[in-house]
Amino acid sequence: MQNSTKLFSTITILSCLSLVGCMTRPQEVGATSIKNETQETISKRIIAGKSTKADVLRELGEPTSRDKDDSGNGVERWQYAYFNHQSQVLGALPFASLIKHDNSTATRYVDVIFKPNGVVRSVDVKHVESNSTVGFL
Repeated sequence: MQNSTKLFSTITILSCLSLVGCMTRPQEVGATSIKNETQETISKRIIAGKSTKADVLRELGEPTSRDKDDSGNGVERWQYAYFNHQSQVLGALPFASLIKHDNSTATRYVDVIFKPNGVVRSVDVKHVESNSTVGFL
């Protein structure tokens, strides 16, 4: 009887571990309005030489940062930044991330440059992905 109790306990523990064995913890930060933008899609929404600051605010919301050119020529840059980080660990147990820990990060930037009159001069999308694995296995 004692062996069947140990076997049942072992099966229960292994079953639970298999359910939590691969946890993914996504984390999104920043301007979610740009998370799926490409140069092609953004160019249809924000048109250089035509779109204004009000148009950009309506399409993308508040920028992550705003910078004015120090030379005093009136050029302004708005940047939108979005980060999506996913961390996948072997299990939800303490120290499990020491065994194996996969990281995936997607970063997307949209830079909008305005002429002194407030009309878009240019819009540029940058997308960077990185993956890494940390641990002993």
